[in-house]
Amino acid sequence: MQLNVLLFQLDHLVSSIVANPLITLNILSSGLDESLLSIKNPKPNIPPLDHTPSLAKLVEMMATERPDAIALEFAHEFNTNGLRKDQLTYSELNAASNALAHKLISMGVAADDLVCVYMGKSLMLYISILAILKSGAGYLPLTPDSPVERVQKILSDAQVRICLTTSNVNRKLDSLKVPEIIEADSLALGEFSSSNPNIEIDPSSLAYAIFTSGSTGIPKGVLINHKNIVTNIIALKEIYPYTASSKLLQFCSQGFDGKINTLMHSF
Repeated sequence: MQLNVLLFQLDHLVSSIVANPLITLNILSSGLDESLLSIKNPKPNIPPLDHTPSLAKLVEMMATERPDAIALEFAHEFNTNGLRKDQLTYSELNAASNALAHKLISMGVAADDLVCVYMGKSLMLYISILAILKSGAGYLPLTPDSPVERVQKILSDAQVRICLTTSNVNRKLDSLKVPEIIEADSLALGEFSSSNPNIEIDPSSLAYAIFTSGSTGIPKGVLINHKNIVTNIIALKEIYPYTASSKLLQFCSQGFDGKINTLMHSF
């Protein structure tokens, strides 16, 4: 069915260009019949900016409403003995990220700062991301398998002052110029408060940044704020059916050795 639609689209576009070689793109696309268009949510209902919760606040709500529900499952391997995995409940995830957030706040992390997360996929990766958001800053994810020159370029452009990593990949940062490197898995998180930092986060403030090479091969940063990501989550919640026991599978082999982790529907 989808292939037929694509062929009809190509036929219409080619015919229109042949008939009028000077036709502009906006007219070309607007001339397609609705039956040939993929339209979903043509008039999106975007929550008011002032009432959009932060990404961290959504997790805090779940930690209060369903503290013992599984928030994260990280699968290490699957063999004849079954699946070996680690788990965190919402209460555990929230408490661990709170402690790390208080550590970051004590180091002067503030709104619209970028804190790098340089580690492979693990429970600590998600604890670190959530901690950065709770501190009011935005996170910048980088994979340990990325070329050193690329990592250094991104860290310099993003003006990163602090990099969270783990002990198994820390040595890869030896040649990089990063003022503060923290081994998140080596911290005694029990020394910090497990209570919510309650940092006031503006919906328009930075949530995370990603760098893409584009057509030039030079890393370019894209900034995403809390309103962007939260409204997207709210929209996906309405589109995809789920129950309290549903799980969201996140699979990625980009620099993470093909490992799999499973993330519960959070919101």
